Amino acid sequence: MRLVDTYSLILAFIVVQLAALGALGADLMKDPERRDLSFLSGRVLQIIGWTMIFYRDVLPDGLSVLVGNCAMFAGICLDSASLVAISGGAPRYFRRIYLSAWLLFSGAVALEPLGLISREAIFLVGTLVHGALMVASGWFFVSCPRSSPLRRVLTGFYLSMGLVLGFRAV
Repeated sequence: MRLVDTYSLILAFIVVQLAALGALGADLMKDPERRDLSFLSGRVLQIIGWTMIFYRDVLPDGLSVLVGNCAMFAGICLDSASLVAISGGAPRYFRRIYLSAWLLFSGAVALEPLGLISREAIFLVGTLVHGALMVASGWFFVSCPRSSPLRRVLTGFYLSMGLVLGFRAV
């Protein structure tokens, strides 16, 4: 028996993302020099993606699946890559890893309407790639030369999420 339905969880996640975006926007008003457009873009893309997934029964299937999942995954990649880049511990090629992961996921999503890949396989690919990105991000956080309490918390969160996503894929 489920305690909370999926739509309630998605709606809660959208509200949390909007609150985080509002806090980031307020922070930008105080100090416009601290702007990180990739992080903000990641938040906006995640909100768009989760909203399209929330309205999956209303929107055309191709639109909600293709655009919604790709926007959400691109937002996750931008979010994580910008946090790792801010920490200064990532190698120069790190953003290429995220771009490759997004292209892999988007390619899998684009093949689904053609009947070349099943939706379950897409979710498996997305879950595995997302989990691997979380573990890689956590590794770069923990291996950063300047470790702060926030980075240690983020490391724990990212590594935990990577393990949860790996378990979910299995």
